[in-house]
Amino acid sequence: MKILFVSPDIEEKARGINFILKSLVKAAEAEGHEVGLLVGYPDGQAFEKSAQINNKVEHIYLQHYLREGRSSFRYIIPGGYSRRNIAKTILRTDFFKTKEVKVNTDYLSGSSGLEKQLNFFIRSPFFYQFLVRNYVRTSRMLIKRLVKKHKIDLVICASPTVIRSSDVGSAKLAHFVHDVMPFELIEAPPDNDTPNRYAHQFYSSVTNSDLLMANSEDTAGKIKEVNPEANVHVLYGTASSPPKDVPQTSILQNMDLRSKRYLLFTSTLEKRKNIENLLDGYSMIASKINMPLVLVGGPGYGFEDIEAKFRSLSPEVRNNVRFTGYVSEADKYTLFKNAMMFVFPSVYEGIGLVIFEAMLNDLPVITSNRGALPEAGGDAAFYVEDPYNPKEIADAIVKVANDAKLREDMVAKGHKVVSKFTLEKFEARFNKALESIGK
Repeated sequence: MKILFVSPDIEEKARGINFILKSLVKAAEAEGHEVGLLVGYPDGQAFEKSAQINNKVEHIYLQHYLREGRSSFRYIIPGGYSRRNIAKTILRTDFFKTKEVKVNTDYLSGSSGLEKQLNFFIRSPFFYQFLVRNYVRTSRMLIKRLVKKHKIDLVICASPTVIRSSDVGSAKLAHFVHDVMPFELIEAPPDNDTPNRYAHQFYSSVTNSDLLMANSEDTAGKIKEVNPEANVHVLYGTASSPPKDVPQTSILQNMDLRSKRYLLFTSTLEKRKNIENLLDGYSMIASKINMPLVLVGGPGYGFEDIEAKFRSLSPEVRNNVRFTGYVSEADKYTLFKNAMMFVFPSVYEGIGLVIFEAMLNDLPVITSNRGALPEAGGDAAFYVEDPYNPKEIADAIVKVANDAKLREDMVAKGHKVVSKFTLEKFEARFNKALESIGK
């Protein structure tokens, strides 16, 4: 079966969604399907003197695109991602000129990435810009044409879109739904009309797809609220095992940290991760536990409020809070391996893949009893009932920090929890989902 994956999130570099996309691609490839990806970068000048060299150029652009998203457009045409270039593409009707390229792994360089899991990719210039800007008719017209032209059997969208089953002709359509955060959570960004835009995408997906896949029972329940007859399957996510050969780095020394003597948080630093209340809770007990709080991740929506909260803390507390920003995979796993515990009091998650990472690295986890987090933490995590209450967060940290036996039990239970979220089990759930639509 020829499967085409559609994911505008590649251009936005959304980590969680792209992680699920990679798992979906691996699952499809493992079953022997012909797997492809729709890419949306502009149509550059072909190197007409040599078909082989031109093919290599296509592969280089693909790799830039997958690693850098929209910013890679600057490698292809001057101005890259701009309204002017999109307008030119429309006026010249270049957006109709899709091209399918068979992936030749000999033409790929660097470490293993998503591109090495693909059999083909289809280039449709600026397709995702039409999609995310809600050019609904244009997006639907384009997907209909390219599905027919390239003889696609199944289209899988890695996140909700306005593409409908009627837009893919005789092919089948599946959507993966991660959460409903944009229109249910005040901590979600309202910029660019995100709540309304996502509501359109979500509704279209759950009412116009042959198959819906979700990463938790919580999300599946939200789908059923809107469409009780939806064919929805819960795939969960996959636990990301730490690389076996990654050496310990010097980040502990660089940040003045001691092994097993700091608290760890990793994720985008944004409103819904509840970092302001985490900082308040930590400030209540910083002198009692005598351990730094390490916050790993880049800034997201509401980061200015997190900064303001940090500045409001006493100098003694501020001196024990470490902001690392983005870190390498090696640094991340060094921090995981040496922390005492993982503290993640988020107010909402579609599943919480980072909890799996913590448990795989033998960390006890403190998280909140909200959304799908209890599905991720199982009976291994220590739950905060009210994540908006800093004292409850503080009490949880003190309890886990002062009880070695509790931490040992949490780690042991964590190993059992993550065993439910392996790639093999994800693949089995994925295959069962495809069977429901006769694929």
